Amino acid sequence: MQQLYDHYLYDPDPEYLKRIYPLLKGTTEFILDFLVKDPVTGYMVTCPSSSPENSFIDDKGEKAAISLGSASDIQLVRNLLRNFVDASEVLNTDAGMHKQSVAVLEQLPPHQIGSFGQLQEWLYDFKEAEVTHRHIMHLFAVYPDDDITFRKTPELAEAVRVTLKRRGDQNRGWSGAWKISLYARLEEPEKACNMLYKMLAEVSTWPRDEDSRITPSFEGNQGIQGVTAGMAEMLLQSHSGEISLLPALPKQWSNGAVSGFRAKGGFDIDMEWKDSVLAKAVIKANYNKPCRLRTKTPVKIFADGKEVNARLLDNNLIEFDAKAGEKYVISN
Repeated sequence: MQQLYDHYLYDPDPEYLKRIYPLLKGTTEFILDFLVKDPVTGYMVTCPSSSPENSFIDDKGEKAAISLGSASDIQLVRNLLRNFVDASEVLNTDAGMHKQSVAVLEQLPPHQIGSFGQLQEWLYDFKEAEVTHRHIMHLFAVYPDDDITFRKTPELAEAVRVTLKRRGDQNRGWSGAWKISLYARLEEPEKACNMLYKMLAEVSTWPRDEDSRITPSFEGNQGIQGVTAGMAEMLLQSHSGEISLLPALPKQWSNGAVSGFRAKGGFDIDMEWKDSVLAKAVIKANYNKPCRLRTKTPVKIFADGKEVNARLLDNNLIEFDAKAGEKYVISN
C-alpha cells in the first residue's frame, strides 16, 4: 500500500486515489484489528512481531527473533494509517474510521534511541545478536518514508547515522542499494557515492535478476530499482512537502544534467549543474498547486520570461503557486 499510495503522491489524480482507496481502507481495517495494547507500556503494537531476518539477545541471555512492536512494524503501520487519514480527508469519506486511525496513530510507540545512541530496532532495547547484520528494515522511517529527517528530527537522524555506522558497509546487495538512499536522505553525498561505487564495482551486481550468489535480490541489481533509486535520490528529493534539487551531489559529479524526473505533487523536472552548483532547472506542473522548492543557493523563478513571485519560507526554501501545464525556469 505504501507503493500504491506513493504512486498517487507522484501523480495526485483523485480518480486513481478512488481506485486504490478500497485496498487502502481494507488494509487499514486489518491493522486496526490486529494491533493490541502492550500491558507494560500501554502502546498499541503488533504481536507477534519481528525485525525481519534479525535476532536479539533476550533477558535470559538466549537468542530470539520474535517479540512485540518492532520498530519496522510500527513504522509501516504509522505510514499506512497516515496515508489512510490523508486519503479519507481528500475523498471526504469514512469519518468514523478516520477518527479511529488518528487516535491509534497517537498511541503507537515513538521512535526511540538505544543505549549506543542508535535508532532502536525493537520496542525494548535488546542487545543485538549480530551488530553488523545486513538488515536495516527499521530505517524505513528515513527512506522511503519521511517520518525521520535531519531537519524535522535531528536527534533521530543522528541516531540513524549511528545505526549505519554500527551496521557497516560490508554487506551489499539490497541492503547496499538501500544505504545509498539513506545516506542521500541524510544529505551525505560522499558516503552515498562511496556505497554506489562499491555496488557497481564489486560482486553485488550481476547481469541477471538477482544481485549476488549469496543474497539474491531483484532490487539490488545494477540498473534495477534500488541502485538507480539511490542515484535519483542523490539528485532530487521530494518529501516532507518540498522538492529539493541536488540535495546530495557528490564531488565526483560536479558537472552534469538529468531529464525526465518526477517529483511528488506531479512535477516533471529537468536539471543541469556546473561546478557543483545548479545552473538551470525546468519544472512542469501537471496540477494547480503550490510548489515548495529547496536549493543550495538562492534562485529566481521565471514563467514565459517573467519572474514569478515566490515566497521565502526558510533559508533557500521558497514557494510559488504553480499552474497545470505551465513550465517554470529556475536559475541563479
